[in-house]
Amino acid sequence: MKRLALLSLLLMYCRGALAQENYVAPFFQKRADSTFRHFDVAGKRISGWLLTADAGVFVPQGHLSVLGPHLYLGGSTGWRFNKFMFNFALYGRFSNAPGDYTIKYKDTLYRTDSYTGGGYLGLDLGYALWQNRKHEVDVTAGTGMEFFDAVFGNKDSAVFNSGNVHLGVGYTLFIHHLKCGKYILKGYALRNSVQHRKGDPVFTDIYGTERYSYLTFQVKYNFLDFANPGGTNLSGGAITAGIVYGFCRRPMPMCR
Repeated sequence: MKRLALLSLLLMYCRGALAQENYVAPFFQKRADSTFRHFDVAGKRISGWLLTADAGVFVPQGHLSVLGPHLYLGGSTGWRFNKFMFNFALYGRFSNAPGDYTIKYKDTLYRTDSYTGGGYLGLDLGYALWQNRKHEVDVTAGTGMEFFDAVFGNKDSAVFNSGNVHLGVGYTLFIHHLKCGKYILKGYALRNSVQHRKGDPVFTDIYGTERYSYLTFQVKYNFLDFANPGGTNLSGGAITAGIVYGFCRRPMPMCR
């Protein structure tokens, strides 16, 4: 498949070169950096589209600890511009509370341990404080909506939601090499032109993309306040600790 794509590019260039009265000689050269030791994170623009898969644990604090810890799974997508990261994130949280808490519904108190449909939806921001060749330390912040459903009584349910403002730190390990392809086509001018004289070499560079993957270990503190009038106090925050597997891709007009 790769050879077929390269052959197609070569044929397209030949057609364009002939139309411009240039002759493409039977010469083809490919140069590619394919190992991580050629990629110095601190010295590169590592901007591009981001896609991540996240997993970890959500541990409520304060009065909210009655809900108990929950595993979460989710992901995010966004953009990175050098040291800045912007992601839209969605997480689902699972498992019921370890004990009962009280909900007031139509002037009646109910006890339940239900915690269904829990999750988070919001915007996460990040900034790289420090980098070297394969490592990075980030600070993170974000805001969004935290929510969960509680089922009680005769299968009645209540929806709880709260704003979520969070701050955290992360450590990133870049685990995949940079793939940066530069394909050089060499030909010769058939006639004199403004740019070339007859017989001069003509070069055309076709650049590829830069891609890398990484693992990030994150710890965040989430400021929450669920309203439960007449029932158990659900105010308090939560700590989240998790692992992020991320992938970044950026089309490259230049590869240096």
